[in-house]
Amino acid sequence: MTVQEIRNASRLLVRELGFLTGRFEGVEASPAGCHALVELGRAGRLSGKELAAVLRLDKSTVSRLLKSMERKEWVRIRPDERDRRVRYVELTAKGEAELERINMHANGVVAEALSCMSETDARRTIEGIDAYARALAKSRAKRAYRIREMREEDSAQVSKIVRRSIREFGAPGQGFAIDDAELDDLYSAYQSRAKYLVVERDGEVLGGGGYGPLRGAADHICELRKLYFTPSLRGSGLGRDLVKRLLPHAKADGYTTCYLETIPALARANRLYESLGFQKLDMPMGETGHHACSLWYAKAL
Repeated sequence: MTVQEIRNASRLLVRELGFLTGRFEGVEASPAGCHALVELGRAGRLSGKELAAVLRLDKSTVSRLLKSMERKEWVRIRPDERDRRVRYVELTAKGEAELERINMHANGVVAEALSCMSETDARRTIEGIDAYARALAKSRAKRAYRIREMREEDSAQVSKIVRRSIREFGAPGQGFAIDDAELDDLYSAYQSRAKYLVVERDGEVLGGGGYGPLRGAADHICELRKLYFTPSLRGSGLGRDLVKRLLPHAKADGYTTCYLETIPALARANRLYESLGFQKLDMPMGETGHHACSLWYAKAL
């Protein structure tokens, strides 16, 4: 499916659900108000900050929304008993009644649409919408991060992440990357036919990865090295983005093959390498000194 097809389907869905009218039949609340009431009904109570995060709205917009809902007596706002600085939002009886009208309307629309579909198509639709929503959420989260070239002042932080990650995955002994001399000055190690990219958020470096010449191998073979992230970044898709940015640079530097060494404990990373076209090898290449690694991959550039 193309991007245009997804956009067309999304626009049609929005129109059919009545979002462009600004109101749903038999419901007084605006679309944003409907979503707020539904989330408050699900959670019981939420702080303004929590509600803003759930609705993907800024605090000022949510503040105006809550004031409007408070005037209509749909919500009550109370300070937390333990921390008076935190104010929680709860539904009132009128808010619960409005939520009931919202649910009746929405359930009726969805049930009527499902009655026009086979059970198989309905299941595929649910799975597809869910997958698309999760992909949108992941894409939105990734926009808060920036991938850039490593600076000299990043070296110490990146080395700390690499060493901590290696220990976490049970590879702290001899024959692993934790003993590499380059960890004492990563910036200098990636200056000649090499590149190291980092991922940062709000000025904090949270991981990275790079490539450089493979020691003991032909000069057209590079090694993908030191691809490690903090736990908060793992599974975000940023590792894929980073490697996909690195490989064209490696090709431009004259390399025709990219090699890497890894261990079974790095299962998620290994699946990433395979999905990017790295092929498993029967034996290692070059002389990395990582004799404790038991998995080897290579990819033609």
